[in-house]
Amino acid sequence: MSNSKKNYLTTNKLLSNFFKLFAGTTIAKLVSFLVVPALSRLLTPEEFGEYSVFMAVVTVVAPLLALRYVDAIPIPRSGSKAQSILILSLALIFLNGTVALAIAYFFIGKITEIYPFIDKSFLLWIYFTILALSCYEMLNLWAVRVRSFGVIAKTQISQSFTGAVSKLVLAYLSVPMALIVGQTIQNFTGLLALLKNKDAPFKKYKPKFSINILKSSAVEFAQYPKYRLASRALLVVTQAIPVMAISKLYGAEEAGQLGLAFTVVTASVMVIVDNVRKLYFGESSRIGPENLTELKSLTFRLMFKMLLISLLVSSSMYFIGGKVFVVIFGNEWQLAGEIVEIYSLYVFSLFFAGPFVDILNVMNKQKTFLLINFVRFLLVSCLFIILSTNISIHELLWSYSISMLIFYSAMAFYFITLVSPQKNST
Repeated sequence: MSNSKKNYLTTNKLLSNFFKLFAGTTIAKLVSFLVVPALSRLLTPEEFGEYSVFMAVVTVVAPLLALRYVDAIPIPRSGSKAQSILILSLALIFLNGTVALAIAYFFIGKITEIYPFIDKSFLLWIYFTILALSCYEMLNLWAVRVRSFGVIAKTQISQSFTGAVSKLVLAYLSVPMALIVGQTIQNFTGLLALLKNKDAPFKKYKPKFSINILKSSAVEFAQYPKYRLASRALLVVTQAIPVMAISKLYGAEEAGQLGLAFTVVTASVMVIVDNVRKLYFGESSRIGPENLTELKSLTFRLMFKMLLISLLVSSSMYFIGGKVFVVIFGNEWQLAGEIVEIYSLYVFSLFFAGPFVDILNVMNKQKTFLLINFVRFLLVSCLFIILSTNISIHELLWSYSISMLIFYSAMAFYFITLVSPQKNST
């Protein structure tokens, strides 16, 4: 087969998989988005603020429970070896999740001093949600491994629909912590949907629970907890800093405004970014680091398309985002609309850098990934510590957005150099 024909078939397959993911996620996010205006009128900014803090904690803890062994699931050629990594990850999720809950219960007094709305029932909902979310991520990466992109898309739709309806009904009935309970239901729905998949683990390969096999897998992929865990911890903590800091510095109402703005941005922007990332990770893992020319071609094609999309989306956010936001959600959420405009710079850079971060996984650059996330953590931490006491929330978020624009632009440039074959010096 000629190279041109091979590239044509590969491109068609990429587009097919992308549109499966894109269609599924677009519908899922649309369902979630459609109920937000109703939720914004049934619930107060303070309730959105509590939910934002809840999600910040969940998104920090859940990805760390398996010590990032889940990232290795798409890598092995052997299906049985990949399944052994999955079993190891599952054991770690339940063990570490229970330990985390016990530690949180022990320090509940000090936690409540900082965030008065957090009590033991709040922590218990966090526990159930992090277990569901961790297991969902694990099975989602298995689906990426076997290229079940259609299943991923259907799962996103089903869990989004269930979550949206649950949150809306619970909010209408004035059930306490309506958003939090609805989120937990949503995560368990996604988990059950992936378990029913015909390509789910244990259906093709008989599970092997040998301690020796698990030890062997743990040792072989020890670089993941050694480097990837610290990298992911820094990443998720950095992402949680804005909400946690604003809740503490400016109050739950402002955190709720930020939370709603972030929810809307996620519903519109991350539809594309997350799906391209899954697609790119699956395809780049297939190509492998030994085929730099093909890897470079794939990276350049997708990055150029993402750059064009980012120009359209970010300019729309900046020029009309705030006005549209107030029309849809009401004058009570004007600050959230202004935050959407501020985040336009952040979103612009996220589009052409975010989807390609897993190239570090493919190229086995775990130390580099750790360094990148450490630099971002220092940047954001210093920004919020140094500036938060002296400037308004608008100035603080503008500084954050500009900093992320510079950071992600530099990261995208590094990805380009990483996949570019080095010429022999003469």
